[in-house]
Amino acid sequence: MVSMESRFFKILIYFLVFFCGFANLAIEIIGPRLFASLFGNTTEIWAIIISVTLIGISVGYAIGGRINKGIIIKIIPVILIFNAFWLIALSWIIWEFPSSFIVSIMGVNNVIIVTALLSFFIPSILFSIISPLAISVLTITQQRIGNVYAVGTIGSVVGALSAAFWFIPWVGLSASLQIFAIILIVLALFFIPIRMQFVGLICLLLVIISPVPTYQWTNRGSAYLLNQSEGYYQTIRVYSDNQTFIRLHLGPTYETEMDLTTKEPHFGYAIQMVNLAGNVKDKKILVIGGAGHTQSRSLEKRGAFVTEVEIDPIVAKISDEYFGKINGKVVIQDGRTFLEQTTEKFDFILVDAYNGPASIPSQLTTKEFFEAANKSLNPSGIIIYNFIGVPSGPKSNSYKAFSATISSVFQYAYVSSDNGYSPMNLIFLGSESPLDINFAQLPKDDAVLTDDKNPIDIYFDEARDSIYFHK
Repeated sequence: MVSMESRFFKILIYFLVFFCGFANLAIEIIGPRLFASLFGNTTEIWAIIISVTLIGISVGYAIGGRINKGIIIKIIPVILIFNAFWLIALSWIIWEFPSSFIVSIMGVNNVIIVTALLSFFIPSILFSIISPLAISVLTITQQRIGNVYAVGTIGSVVGALSAAFWFIPWVGLSASLQIFAIILIVLALFFIPIRMQFVGLICLLLVIISPVPTYQWTNRGSAYLLNQSEGYYQTIRVYSDNQTFIRLHLGPTYETEMDLTTKEPHFGYAIQMVNLAGNVKDKKILVIGGAGHTQSRSLEKRGAFVTEVEIDPIVAKISDEYFGKINGKVVIQDGRTFLEQTTEKFDFILVDAYNGPASIPSQLTTKEFFEAANKSLNPSGIIIYNFIGVPSGPKSNSYKAFSATISSVFQYAYVSSDNGYSPMNLIFLGSESPLDINFAQLPKDDAVLTDDKNPIDIYFDEARDSIYFHK
């Protein structure tokens, strides 16, 4: 046990404050990714986890400020060890609690809220308790109080950046939590009396050997898991039956499927999008959303010159490895940003981009996005857009708002279906020239989505059925 009078003790306290800030914010960044493996990467998940974390921090500060100074050194290792085991349990809570049965009873959002409370509320309390305890055991001066808060805040910044750029893509989700748990136990050992060190060492061993979930769905029907990786935005899984098809999942939903014999898209909507482009020989086509390269490859086979924009470099790498590279240019960038910056003109723009179950990135749904797309099309060019929504009834808000938005930009706008009360793939077309096609013209009687005012995430949540969760 380190002497409280030593210089090393003060350094240790400051490092403890730094690491607690580091780990707390790193876990807040990792948390939505843990959920994304099951529920997708939605705004609601981020809001829920941030809210739970902030409430936990407030509670932790309040509790820490009320702990008697005489027992602080004794209670610090207890807090650290308990928190370490909770971090190990956290992965299992998220992986096991939201079963299909529970989701069907409680609904998706309620399950997310309860799971977030079970997972993140206690750790955020325990991490934030440390700062007021550190202030109590250090010499109380205004400067040192400021130092404690500054060190904790710097730790939070470093933790958030490290989680986003290193832990998530290169270490892994559960493995990162296990590393944090190990560090907590090691720190606890400095505060445990010599005669009790064996207890801390046993706890350290248990944390090291504790199994963590892999988040692998080994089999999906007749398909077998070929690869699972953490991308920058979602968990990426590749499945195949090794005979007829290969399929790529992002988070909980499948994004694309390719026929292994013909190398053509397997999903009906993807085939329809390619066919709607018609004779594409020598045409310039932009594809936004490059999972599996399936539509890009099919268009190239028909003679098109394809530029594909994919936001996640790991998705592009895995698509190259398992589905095969395309001849055209692959740009790693957000589709909206690409359109805003490019000076190229295209004959067709195909959009098939998702960040969760039936959820399109909001920046790809606004009037400003379609204006940028229109600017990048040749005068007779067409945008072909895959959208999952409900055309009729109380769940049709996303469909109506999206329709009104496209219609506000393109003189002629169409949709593959304008009737139905459950989520379905809908193909939207927009052009400045009339199209000879057996599609319905879009309704225009709704508010237009803009960058300034865009409730599309709420509308998507309304349209989704709670049964989309499967594990």
